[in-house]
Amino acid sequence: MEARIIPSRTTTDAPMEQPRNALTFSIVTGLIALALLHVLGRFDFYLSHIFSELFAISVAWALFLIVWNTRRQVDNDAFVFLGTALFFIGVIDLVHALGYQGNRFISLQGVSDASVQLWLAGRGLQSLAFLAFPLLLNRRFNSVGRWWGFPP
Repeated sequence: MEARIIPSRTTTDAPMEQPRNALTFSIVTGLIALALLHVLGRFDFYLSHIFSELFAISVAWALFLIVWNTRRQVDNDAFVFLGTALFFIGVIDLVHALGYQGNRFISLQGVSDASVQLWLAGRGLQSLAFLAFPLLLNRRFNSVGRWWGFPP
């Protein structure tokens, strides 16, 4: 009597099944979040605005964390420059979101349209960072200079 090996079903039998399910889950979750944000915006604009801004801030800070933790493996400091810029852009956006007119957290008294000015400062810093990025490709600079290049 000869022993026969019966192959068992493994995860390699369906290599596209798990990523397809993850992509479907991500798309459905994103659409549900977008629908909830739209419904929330119909009732309370400020709350939907702050959720939208917090999402953008979390993306900017997540990119900063990825770039900062991989800075020793990347030979190009332009990416570290861009990630550091995104950190400070996130800080400016956070102050903009919390200082929005009619909020209940921070009151920016004495400055007309402070929230609009902060939003413009964030977008200006973002555009300067993305414009400087191609100019800084294949250049090296130290960490202290990188931080002082983007004061909050």
